[in-house]
Amino acid sequence: MQQMHHSSSSPSTRARVSRLLAVLLTGVFLCLTFCLAGCASGSGESGGSTDTSASVSAASLPEEPTLPGTGLTVCIDAGHSDTPNWKEERIIPPDYDLPEGLPASAEYAPIEPGGTSGNLSGPEYAVNLDVALKLQKDLEAQGFTVVMCRTDNSTGLSSADRAKIANDCNADLFIRLHCDGASDGGVANGFLTLVPTDVGYQSENDLYEKSQDIGEQMHESIVEQLGVNDRGIQYRKDMAGFNWCTQPSVLFEMGVMTTPSDDEKLATDEYQEELASAICQATVEAIGAK
Repeated sequence: MQQMHHSSSSPSTRARVSRLLAVLLTGVFLCLTFCLAGCASGSGESGGSTDTSASVSAASLPEEPTLPGTGLTVCIDAGHSDTPNWKEERIIPPDYDLPEGLPASAEYAPIEPGGTSGNLSGPEYAVNLDVALKLQKDLEAQGFTVVMCRTDNSTGLSSADRAKIANDCNADLFIRLHCDGASDGGVANGFLTLVPTDVGYQSENDLYEKSQDIGEQMHESIVEQLGVNDRGIQYRKDMAGFNWCTQPSVLFEMGVMTTPSDDEKLATDEYQEELASAICQATVEAIGAK
């Protein structure tokens, strides 16, 4: 009968197996530990991973700067239109007397006398609107809300109607844009500003003083920016556009169209842009947020 031999592991083999198992178990334990830690740190309500860049507090981000015109309204009146209207309007509202020093014949004035014109620049009403539209764009870029009395050349409005538009939108400033004409053989040139006096609605709560302060400040700034001849400031009591307005008001005569040097400039898009830019900057300085 053949003898059966039973093989058995030696002590050294069992030791090696034990060490190997210990290493494997340790590795598995460490992997589970790291996995659980990662899930805990990355979990959220959405169950997705956390982007550390998104955890920056909104309060630590820089605030967007407030534009100087934020919350302010400017009404722009491009003077005149292409349709003359010789009917007359009263230069002062009802219940107000004609200002001292004016003749009875001055109580009424034509609704739309048509304005002046230049050989190169064309009719005043067209130049006024060209600059007004450029000014609208510049002011809106500074944060102002802009209300336009007209955006085409066929809209016919009385001066009182234009003032009422500024009143209805509660404008912080009513800017009236015009150009001048003169019969002095082409001598007069430069920039002229008109402001109201204590007549009509401008007399209420000394509103005219605010209009004058703004007009004086803006005039100085515009003349300096443009480097043009300073024709000064006129204080007027005979203008319906001022007397019917319950808001601070100024009127700019942007040049003398009958003078060749001014006419040539007013005919160019470049100078009209300069005018709009200067008036915008002066507006920011006068009423914009400091």
